[in-house]
Amino acid sequence: MKTANKFQMEYMQAKALVMVINALCDEKEQEYISSRKIVNRDGSTPSHIRAWDSDSAFEKADEEFSSLYAELVKKKAIAQNDFQKAEGCLIAYGLSIAPPEVYEELKAEVKKNREVRQMILSFAFHVDASTVPPKPPCKTATVKERVRLV
Repeated sequence: MKTANKFQMEYMQAKALVMVINALCDEKEQEYISSRKIVNRDGSTPSHIRAWDSDSAFEKADEEFSSLYAELVKKKAIAQNDFQKAEGCLIAYGLSIAPPEVYEELKAEVKKNREVRQMILSFAFHVDASTVPPKPPCKTATVKERVRLV
């Protein structure tokens, strides 16, 4: 049985929270679009406010939506920030268990190469934590702090 460590758990929790809040935002945005009968010039309904083909109307609607759902928009930003921190810690963990001969190269590449970053992230997430001790001194939001966002 695979064992998850602190960094893997925090990453999973932060990612799940972002997904829940994003789904809630999408739902509220669809309700907003529907209740205001927003349509594009061709008669289609935009999938999101940002997909509306009228720039001036988009800006007004985006501002109105953001003020109506200010608390939700704020929670979304906090959750995304927490997720980025958790992702950074998981990447740091992945780098910390990389072989010493490739550590410096990976550390440099992870900052500039998205594919390498994703590879390290995937590796660090899927590794059995019981076989490798956690090393990086990262501080991310606790579960209790994340739950207050929902």
